[in-house]
Amino acid sequence: MLPIFQLRVDELPSIPKALEGVKLLTLWFDVHTKHVWDARNGKGFVIRTYPSLKGLQPLGPGYREHATMPTFPIRWHNLEQDLPDWSDFVDTIPTAVARAPDSEWFFGHPGNASRANLQQDKPLKIGGYSQWWQEPQDVGEGEFVFLLDSTPRGQFGLPAGGSANFFKEGNSWRMLADNS
Repeated sequence: MLPIFQLRVDELPSIPKALEGVKLLTLWFDVHTKHVWDARNGKGFVIRTYPSLKGLQPLGPGYREHATMPTFPIRWHNLEQDLPDWSDFVDTIPTAVARAPDSEWFFGHPGNASRANLQQDKPLKIGGYSQWWQEPQDVGEGEFVFLLDSTPRGQFGLPAGGSANFFKEGNSWRMLADNS
């Protein structure tokens, strides 16, 4: 397992409900997995959460000390306007608006372009809505917690330059990957 990131929840500008009571979250990824398209915690990746930082010990090299795996500090930004995917809100739009011949009200919305830019510039997103390059996938009862996007700067990539949405399902985690 390769360490991908660790998250101190108290550093976030806002805390998703699924992370309440968590002080530290770590994500480890199996780079040889065959289960990238529908991985479960322990099969393809491992997420560990800790309710306290007390007693935790560093496992390896610190910040920017590893020769082949770059490490970057995370500077969190609060996203003022997070938009759902079409299928997440299509049923709430009046039929006359949804079937209008001009779709500029949706595709021309400034948030639509800024969302694509955010996925390129900020490859880690905590809370809000899940984000998909392709059609959104059925997540069942899972609660979206974070997105990890492919990033050449961090030398991390999913197949086809895709992204991974992570969902909390009861006491476990599920990852759904999406390609661009």
